[in-house]
Amino acid sequence: MYPPPPVILGLDPRTAPRTEGAGGGPRVKPEDDGVGKVRAAVFVLVLLLLALPAHAQSPELIAAAKKEGKVVWYTGLIVNQIVRPLCEAFQAKYGIEAAYNRHDENELAMLFAAESRAGRMQVDVMGSVAGVTDTIAVSQMEPYTPASATDYTPDFSTPDNIWHSTNVIIHTAGINTNLVKGDDVPRTLQDLLNPKWKGRIAWSSSLGMAGPPGFIGMVLTTMGQDAGMAYLKQLSEQKIVNIRGTPRAVLDQVIAGEYPLALQIVSYHASISAKEGAPAAWLKMEPVIANHNYVGLVKHAPHPNAARLFIDYALSEEGQTVFQKAGYIPANPKIRAGYPDTKPQDGGYKSFLLTPELASAHYQDWLRVYGELFK
Repeated sequence: MYPPPPVILGLDPRTAPRTEGAGGGPRVKPEDDGVGKVRAAVFVLVLLLLALPAHAQSPELIAAAKKEGKVVWYTGLIVNQIVRPLCEAFQAKYGIEAAYNRHDENELAMLFAAESRAGRMQVDVMGSVAGVTDTIAVSQMEPYTPASATDYTPDFSTPDNIWHSTNVIIHTAGINTNLVKGDDVPRTLQDLLNPKWKGRIAWSSSLGMAGPPGFIGMVLTTMGQDAGMAYLKQLSEQKIVNIRGTPRAVLDQVIAGEYPLALQIVSYHASISAKEGAPAAWLKMEPVIANHNYVGLVKHAPHPNAARLFIDYALSEEGQTVFQKAGYIPANPKIRAGYPDTKPQDGGYKSFLLTPELASAHYQDWLRVYGELFK
């Protein structure tokens, strides 16, 4: 439900006096004309102000960005689902070309490193996720706090203001609803240890936080080192199948019936597929892993002003609505998810935030555990 129209300066549009006309109602008394006109003018002005965006970029930045004429974004997000729509929306608003280069997260880090070593940066806005942010040299990134980020809580940015979250990713378990039903649906991490799942669970062999290292990190952090390792050793006996590819590719195999259950799939991928009629569902197997996609300003970017404007747009309510329409979970607290139950506060479940700082400090340990137990 939307809230009722605001009562402003004592003027309620539902009870305010009206002049006589086609709509009927009493005529305003002559002695009230002056007050009525002032009130009406104030009311119109406030409505105009309410219609403005929550923040406004400086005309100087917009002019400088238009003079540069282009911005280049490196990202691991899906092109047809969000990258192209966001670039097209930005270009339509500002008349500035928005180009992109899409790679998986580790490939992005290597590409960025190669350009850094060569001293010829081709990228303006770098996209990244927890676990990859630390592989990108901080010395090559420029701290920047966009105006549109003022409504965000601190956990949606890194402390150095280099990275800012565009959307939240929920990594959890997913099932084929034709193969897993009723009491067979696992509800907890302990349920995964049931012998019936041996050899029937799959996950991506990706070495990023979307893969096993992220799951291992969540277990060790939430359970504690000793209890977590004991659990992981038991889980390794289930002979989880490593699939080369993205979590989306793993979910596709689950939908096809190759495996009944997968770990570390993305919640809204299952929601999107289910809406299209596929036998897919994601599970609120707490604590699910919450990860963020980030954008950051590259130092010595070829188009620095266009980059700042693009980052600000991506985090703004308008830009975040593009994420919403694509089915993503917007980082902006004012914008609901495209599938509302995928956002923890709307879906009523607990999440474990895998921050870049945590991933950076423990990634090598998590990777070692994966190599010892699951490869």
